[in-house]
Amino acid sequence: MHRDVRNSIVGAILGVSVALSGLSFAQDDSSPSKGGVYKQVDPEGNVTYTDKPPSADAKAIKVPKGTEYQAPKLPEFTPSAPKQTSRNFQYDSFELTSPKNDETFWDNTGNVTATVSFEPFLQSGHSIEFLLDGVSVAKGTATSHQFVNIDRGTHQITARIVNDKDEEIESASVTFHLKRHHI
Repeated sequence: MHRDVRNSIVGAILGVSVALSGLSFAQDDSSPSKGGVYKQVDPEGNVTYTDKPPSADAKAIKVPKGTEYQAPKLPEFTPSAPKQTSRNFQYDSFELTSPKNDETFWDNTGNVTATVSFEPFLQSGHSIEFLLDGVSVAKGTATSHQFVNIDRGTHQITARIVNDKDEEIESASVTFHLKRHHI
């Protein structure tokens, strides 16, 4: 039984040695002096593997060449030009009037209404977009939007005035906290 355990350990070492030899000895395997794996069996039948010949009766083992991986070439990075924003018309004022920044709501339905005000009136081709946590939820000419079934926690509402090319003209953001009773 002692011999079986020893042979199992030697077999495991051979597996590691064979794997490593395929990576580290990418030289000509025909010449034992240039690296390789050798096998020797002693008089008791114990098998020994090594990278140097322990004696004249050691036999060189041909180890298959290891697998090589060549990473594909990535395309060269070319930064895109910054997005041009249309500033032909500028609003005198634009703000989110509701909710107030850092306001806390207690609402079990998770409903919060956002309202914007701006001067002068909305220009032709412009629209108001409401975003919740960076995700667009509504877009049109309405100056308010009711967000429904929002999960409890801290959220951000952003309102943007955009032109017909979806270029931002004005924007405002607020952070609010929603609490829901939990039983």
